[in-house]
Amino acid sequence: MVLPEAADGDPTALVRDGDTVAIDIARRQVDLLLDASEWESRRAELPAFVPSEKKGWLSLYQHLVPPLSKGGTLKAGA
Repeated sequence: MVLPEAADGDPTALVRDGDTVAIDIARRQVDLLLDASEWESRRAELPAFVPSEKKGWLSLYQHLVPPLSKGGTLKAGA
């Protein structure tokens, strides 16, 4: 799974092959089924996101648009 949110530390960045995922269509929710210690371990291993683009539209997007979980729209005042 590849999403822009994954680069910014969203839980999608923690998904690995073979993980169990619960999908609840009625609630429009997807859950990664991990115990707390595994969550913490994977989060600790996650490198900090550093935008790779220095100019152009993708650079603007990387710097001005937050993850979908935080609205996914242009930041106010940008």
